[in-house]
Amino acid sequence: DTEKGDYYVLELAVENNGNDIALYASVPRIHEETFEKLVHAYYPGASIEEATDDYNIFTAGSGIVASNAALKEPAIFPLNTDAAFEHDPLTALIGSLSQLETVGEGAAIQFVITNDTTSNNSLFTKIIDGVQTGEQTVRELYEEATGSILTEVGKGILSFFEKEKKVGGEKKIDTRGIELATIKNKSYTVSAGIRIIATAKTLDRAQR
Repeated sequence: DTEKGDYYVLELAVENNGNDIALYASVPRIHEETFEKLVHAYYPGASIEEATDDYNIFTAGSGIVASNAALKEPAIFPLNTDAAFEHDPLTALIGSLSQLETVGEGAAIQFVITNDTTSNNSLFTKIIDGVQTGEQTVRELYEEATGSILTEVGKGILSFFEKEKKVGGEKKIDTRGIELATIKNKSYTVSAGIRIIATAKTLDRAQR
């Protein structure tokens, strides 16, 4: 519930003194019981314990690197789901974390997720309708629309589409772009931030 500032956090982490890979979750207290039931529904053997002390991936004098994940393609196009991967990406991720040294190295991957706060579905619908004329591709119209929105704050998120468009030039409907955008628009969208941080005895090792 973005109106109440509700969000949840998932963190996959390895401490600086050990090699156990732990999954931490933070949810609003009001959803605590629901969260536990969902976890046990999918993973009956899972053990859930409240962590009162935060984990620590840092060591004095260690090299530290951090990164924020960003979309490779415009947000109007869908992300790959687990069904599109030949191999489970979580397995590869855990495999990488398992290679950390037991002492002096640590890492954490954090997902902060909340409800969509930017009315993306309304925007996507307008773009899909707008490219039916064949004058622009989905990518072009999305980039133009979002750029216009950023420069015209206060005029309304969809004011861009009320402007008169130029007529003329070769027209070709972006069928593939429309197909991908429609797939994304049928999904429930969320806002997410993904952060990765790693530490090691040297900066060079941490960057690896």
